[in-house]
Amino acid sequence: KVAECHGDRTLVPFRYQGQYEDEETGLYYNRFRYYSPEMGIYISSDPIGLAGNNPTLYGYVLDVNTWLDILGLEKCANVEDGVLKIKRKFSKGSKESDELEDFVSRWNKQIPPDGLTRQPVSRELRKKASDAANKYRIDNPELFKSGQVAGHIPDVGWGGNPQGPFVPISSSVNSYLGGATQAVPVGTTYTSVIIID
Repeated sequence: KVAECHGDRTLVPFRYQGQYEDEETGLYYNRFRYYSPEMGIYISSDPIGLAGNNPTLYGYVLDVNTWLDILGLEKCANVEDGVLKIKRKFSKGSKESDELEDFVSRWNKQIPPDGLTRQPVSRELRKKASDAANKYRIDNPELFKSGQVAGHIPDVGWGGNPQGPFVPISSSVNSYLGGATQAVPVGTTYTSVIIID
């Protein structure tokens, strides 16, 4: 049974980059905070604080023409002059930070001279990569005694081979690297990777 609805049939509450307009307040909601279209800033500070590397804590992304901020968070990766720069998420000296540094070192060794290109990850490609990672874990159980996942060096989204190589890595570091992929447009080529503070 369909309910009878009343209201403006032409109203579309979605604004720039999927923000949801709250008609009562006039603010746009970005899942983590509210954006004021009149002021051109968020009305609450970035939930990742100074780690967002935005000195105002209330600002939008660096360049609205090339960056999206659909979650209301600051970017964590970008490519400049062929260098993929990934923001250090974990405290220096922590287990996760050391894992990230080791992973990036191994990653750089896998990049051919002409670079790697950020690619879309289809359902088939993701399945192929997941199957290969699971097989690697099954074939090498001694490497995964602490519950790590088999991390692709690099992830297929970053242009890596779905068949590996692999390294045992914590799920938090693996998830961060996979999530950072979303910050870089498909088709972007890079020749090296660095971690930035």
